[in-house]
Amino acid sequence: MGTYNLIQDVISLKTLNVAERLEVLDSMQGLLLAAKDSSSSGSEPGQPSVQAETGGVEALGVSEEQMTKLADYVAIFTSATYQTRRNSQTDELAAVDAERCRIVKYMVEKSLNYKNLPLAEEQAAGKALTVELAPYDKFYERPVAERTRIIDGFLEDARKEKYAAHITTLGFDTYLAKAEELNNRYKQLAALRNTEDTATREAVYPSDLTEEVQDLVDDICALANAWSLAHPSDAATTFITETNTLFDRVRATRKRRGSQKDKSDDASKPDDKDEPTTEQPDTETPDTEQPDTEEPDTPDTETPGTGTETPEEPDDRPVVQ
Repeated sequence: MGTYNLIQDVISLKTLNVAERLEVLDSMQGLLLAAKDSSSSGSEPGQPSVQAETGGVEALGVSEEQMTKLADYVAIFTSATYQTRRNSQTDELAAVDAERCRIVKYMVEKSLNYKNLPLAEEQAAGKALTVELAPYDKFYERPVAERTRIIDGFLEDARKEKYAAHITTLGFDTYLAKAEELNNRYKQLAALRNTEDTATREAVYPSDLTEEVQDLVDDICALANAWSLAHPSDAATTFITETNTLFDRVRATRKRRGSQKDKSDDASKPDDKDEPTTEQPDTETPDTEQPDTEEPDTPDTETPGTGTETPEEPDDRPVVQ
């Protein structure tokens, strides 16, 4: 058997994360489609052609039903990876929120501190705007969910016709336009994230799905081995070779990921080089006394870094530049 090209060691999906499982399934689907295309021109003499009529992969004995299941699993695991995209949007949301707050904060504080402005016309403009903009002081301390509506109100108040000249005097026209652009962008990102959150929740696969997928992968590999022996073909040989390469590559990725995690765990462990040693009882005690059998004190195993102090939360207010 050692002279035959076979899939010797099918990868275990339960050891992989979602992205790695998706890579295995998606790559296998591509290899199966390639094998199907390479053998679709006709069957070799003596080789059954039943699978070709059902839409399966003739050269490997893989049925249409198995191909359909694999495609469904690929779609499900693809949906599961939307979480990483959501995280990316969360970062952008935070950046957009910080920038819009910084701009609006600048305009509000400049108006409220009108007495410090160098020009008399600027002081007059700031004083006039104070009545309208004072309620927006420290708006950025409000919950993030409320800031979009608050900024909408700020833009409406600042753009009232009676304040148009004052806005121009203070140079706020460009800032108002930018604040509106950022606020609208935040609305778009928030809506998109909510939509994808819903899609992700609807696409959550059951806890036993990994076992089902593993069974399918095992069956496909077993069929490929069997059909390559019973009906040798270039398509089967290529599929087996590429599948072995795929499994080796994914295992190497998982191993590197595991090694990095192990190093991180080791770095967080306390140094145990200075463990106290157990003292032996005094052997020079008189014959009438028993040696001291009291067990040594158990070394303190308190894990470092578990203090009860709560770290002070950082101030996330935007800074005026």
